[in-house]
Amino acid sequence: MPDSIANDTIGPLPWARPFSTADDAPTGVDVVGGVTHGPVAYTQGFVPEARPVIPGTDSGVMALVLAIFLLVALSMSRCRGLLRNFVRDLWDIRRRQNAEASGHTIVETRATVALLLLTAFCEAAVVVVRLGASDMAVSIGREFALMIAYMIFQLTACNVVGYAFTTDAGRRQWNKGFIASQALLGIVLTPVAAAALFFPEDSTMVFVVAAAAYISARVTFIAKGFRLFYDNFLSLLYFILYFCTLEIAPVAALYLISINIIA
Repeated sequence: MPDSIANDTIGPLPWARPFSTADDAPTGVDVVGGVTHGPVAYTQGFVPEARPVIPGTDSGVMALVLAIFLLVALSMSRCRGLLRNFVRDLWDIRRRQNAEASGHTIVETRATVALLLLTAFCEAAVVVVRLGASDMAVSIGREFALMIAYMIFQLTACNVVGYAFTTDAGRRQWNKGFIASQALLGIVLTPVAAAALFFPEDSTMVFVVAAAAYISARVTFIAKGFRLFYDNFLSLLYFILYFCTLEIAPVAALYLISINIIA
């Protein structure tokens, strides 16, 4: 039998091969005769890297998300027909005696308020992620409050314009159209806001989708107002004045305020 040791028929062990370049070898490690001497990488671990922080993992942001969704879930549990009413109120202008005489119940009002808050939060989340902020929770909270104030301003403007240009029944119908458009907008924006929080690198595309949904809701609401208010050419001029004053200027002011309050 041949002597394998004498004839050197045993080569270096395959798991103890030398590194191909000096840069591949850990610091302080030498390879002599196929044997590694010194500390190796698996005994010292790897250099830790900071985990990227996204809005969806921020504890303050998630607290707001859970509070809003819990409020909506508890409020909507007994209002199965409310969404159907929103769809009808968004476009219908027919006079119905029973609809004019009856109002929303307390449960329906609570559910409506919850959906409006959901809309305000989704809008705030999309705007803050798009503009960027160092403190997401504080910035979204401020923007959330701003969106609520803007929604109250819009509802007040609807009442003022309704008193000036239409009957009391028409004013109530226009208010219902506004509330319906905003409530349905919140449902549409929910997955969009979730995408903004968990995929901030796609914030531009998410913002475009949210803007398209917002514009669609406003166009539908404005179209209902035009059908309610239009009587002659003079009413058309008044409606154009309303559009410029209460639809374009406030949005521009909202954008400027948002830039200043985001932390």
